[in-house]
Amino acid sequence: MSHEVSITIKIDDGLWVNAPSKIKGKRYTEKQIRNKLINNTLKATSVHKSLTAALKAAKKRSNASTK
Repeated sequence: MSHEVSITIKIDDGLWVNAPSKIKGKRYTEKQIRNKLINNTLKATSVHKSLTAALKAAKKRSNASTK
């Protein structure tokens, strides 16, 4: 079974974003992921108003991908 490796980061407008941190077998840093999001070369898996909501969504997504 494979699972998604994601990262939760706060973006400039105060929102919390979940995004994959491992793409095609390569792991990226938070800074690299942030740049990819800003440059629209990576799409967030979800966007939230709070860290709690973002982490809950990330955990739910992770659990769903292992089933």
